[in-house]
Amino acid sequence: MDSKKPTYEELEARVAELEKQNACLANDSTARPLLDAATESVFLMDRDGIFITVNKTAAARMGTTVEEMTGKSFREFISPELASDREEFYRKAIEGKQRVRFKDSRDGRIFDHNIAPIVNNDGDVHRLAVFASDITSIVEYENELLDNRHYLNILFNSTLSGVFVVDAETRRIVDVNAPALNMIGRRKEDVVDQVCHEFVCPAERGKCPIADLGHVVDRSERKLLTSGSGERTILKTVKTLILRGKEYYIESFIDINDLKEAEKSRETLIEELSEALEKVKLLSGLMPICSKCKKIRDDRGYWNNLEAFIEKHSEASFSHGLCPHCAEELYGDQEWYIKGRQRRSKKS
Repeated sequence: MDSKKPTYEELEARVAELEKQNACLANDSTARPLLDAATESVFLMDRDGIFITVNKTAAARMGTTVEEMTGKSFREFISPELASDREEFYRKAIEGKQRVRFKDSRDGRIFDHNIAPIVNNDGDVHRLAVFASDITSIVEYENELLDNRHYLNILFNSTLSGVFVVDAETRRIVDVNAPALNMIGRRKEDVVDQVCHEFVCPAERGKCPIADLGHVVDRSERKLLTSGSGERTILKTVKTLILRGKEYYIESFIDINDLKEAEKSRETLIEELSEALEKVKLLSGLMPICSKCKKIRDDRGYWNNLEAFIEKHSEASFSHGLCPHCAEELYGDQEWYIKGRQRRSKKS
């Protein structure tokens, strides 16, 4: 048995060989199962875009096998236009020595790519690890959410009712629709993040029917404060909404101020007509009147002067004068009256 001790160079070579063997064992026993277990595509390539290895997911999406892809350029598996675009991102990762993320599409599918540069002992990028996820369903879902949000936003702002969305904990308005802004005459930025009692139910500050008293507000009349220190009567309904574990109040209301004014005017008119009708009733029917002095007896048995009775029970008033017959009877023998009568006769 040779008992000669190995030189330093021999030991260094042996260590390098063992490290290489360990790397191969790790690749076979550990790395490969991990790569193939991933649901996203994984590519390991050199600076020139040659695949060192890929996982089964990546090969399946390309319609081939791991063995077919290994040792070949990525350009062989995609269109020239797509290859040119991806090559630009690979170049940025190599030159910048930092991760690069981008999205592109292939065969109707959308992919999210994450490029991780791998640096050697000299500080140079000698390999690229590329991770690609098929995000088609996510993008479609996001687009659907955007469409739904757009649809709901149109409904939110097209309704005739004003709507406040209020944080149940802070009592602050987190959203408001266009009809509500029109009613109060303010801009959205002047309303959002303000306490709801600054605009609705000012008399109930600290005594919110829902938050403080636990009442149900359904089609209840409330006051809405408008710009210029005005107020309008509204019919308000409040519902509770739990969104992502947080409680909100959805306060919807319609402006009934004009309706209330119309009702008030109608009630005043009805009252006036009722009073007029009562007066008409008093002057209708059979009334007892003195055949000599012409006084009228009322329903309490008192005798009233004719003029006073009519003025009391109607809108009529009297201005007194004499008819020709009575004037002749009273003043016919008076000289001043006779002269006046003669002058009138000459003029006629």
